[in-house]
Amino acid sequence: MEKVTVIFVGVDYWSRPVFKDINRKKFYCDVFHLVNGNIKEDEILGYYKTVGTAGIIFKGNDFDSEPMGDPANVEIVTWKEAKEILYNSKVEG
Repeated sequence: MEKVTVIFVGVDYWSRPVFKDINRKKFYCDVFHLVNGNIKEDEILGYYKTVGTAGIIFKGNDFDSEPMGDPANVEIVTWKEAKEILYNSKVEG
């Protein structure tokens, strides 16, 4: 399974942290670790750095999609890191 680089984009109606791939095509979430809607990016990054991302699953092509239940192999990065990755891929490509 290919690793997908994602960024934290918010919390959905069911208190699930939601992530989006940096190419802005697909959404992922964690249905087991529910969070407060005011959680900050650094808190999310710290949590998953400690416990890993095995609980994150494919959510769909829309923020409000229902989770599909398919496990995802994700790497969570900051917005700043995502911008650098995208910039470097354009420069190299």
